[in-house]
Amino acid sequence: MNETGTYDKLNYNIQGFADLSILELITLQLLSRYKEPIVRHSLFLEVQQFFQKGQDANLKTDLSVSKSEQKFREFIKNMNPISTSSFYNNLNNLAKKGLLSFKDNGNIRLIEANELTKLAEKVIFQHFFVTRMPFEGDAMIESGVEIFKTIGKEKFESFLLIWLYDNTDLPFFKLLTTLTDYLFILCDEELYNNIINKSIDTIKYTKVFNELIREPDDIFECAFITYIDRKSDFFGINRINLLKEAIRVTNKGGYIIISNYTELPLTENNVTNNLIQIYNTVNKFQISNKKQLEEDMRKAGLNRITILEIKGFIFGIGWVE
Repeated sequence: MNETGTYDKLNYNIQGFADLSILELITLQLLSRYKEPIVRHSLFLEVQQFFQKGQDANLKTDLSVSKSEQKFREFIKNMNPISTSSFYNNLNNLAKKGLLSFKDNGNIRLIEANELTKLAEKVIFQHFFVTRMPFEGDAMIESGVEIFKTIGKEKFESFLLIWLYDNTDLPFFKLLTTLTDYLFILCDEELYNNIINKSIDTIKYTKVFNELIREPDDIFECAFITYIDRKSDFFGINRINLLKEAIRVTNKGGYIIISNYTELPLTENNVTNNLIQIYNTVNKFQISNKKQLEEDMRKAGLNRITILEIKGFIFGIGWVE
């Protein structure tokens, strides 16, 4: 764990927990509440009770539900109960991964949480917290209205999207194809080949060679850079030089747009604040304030700059001169 209370994604990412079942995750979650070792069978009974309560709640008769939900309820109804042997086997597997420890007391097998017991829960929670962030088509359409109003333009002859995100947003990409005659994307090459190009074949791919975007000078009317991570390099180029490259390939009189998240303010509600602090910590390198965004844009050579904050997003708009 690093000093911020989060785990380094290079060492602990969600792929490392791909084979954990929901049962194992719940087991780790319940175990993590105990500061002292707990009898193995006691933990089994607690986990069993947890799933039984959820099963009972889902089996209430409700004829108004959809066919798919009826089918799922029938599946739950016919599920086999958790057996002690399978549960103990899961504990052995978790111990082999280092996610819990055994501590026997005579003939009684005790289970003990260790410093990694909360790791799986934390990493998976943080993953979904990040991937369910508000970069979705509807949110961007609303933001786009304000951006286009500021720019004074709603259609572009050519457009470069620099996508610095691990996942795709195909609805957003399709939206962009309606706003420009020629849409190019700079992103992870496998992401483009395996997903984007197979879904939207009108989007052209570009790449970085020797810290230079492959395209010639002054070719795009607008370049949009998503999620400038203030910690990382992309495509072997740091964020300032990447921004300079975006300016180089954008024609004079064109536009540079950068998007990031804004930090969420704390409230008077402690429960809400816990979630907000997780959000701010997990995304601290993808959160920018007005000063940070403007400094980056000026370092790259932009002078005319407007900053917009729209419902959790912050946008830097620069005019290429």
